Amino acid sequence: MGSSYGSKRQHVHSCVPVTAKKFYGYHSSDEPFIK
Repeated sequence: MGSSYGSKRQHVHSCVPVTAKKFYGYHSSDEPFIK
């Protein structure tokens, strides 16, 4: 989990928060979820 993951994370950063929000329903849980 370094630069290889960071590059891919930024790409899904737009899709991750949206999915996490629907799954959890929190706006504070999706933040750490991506990190």
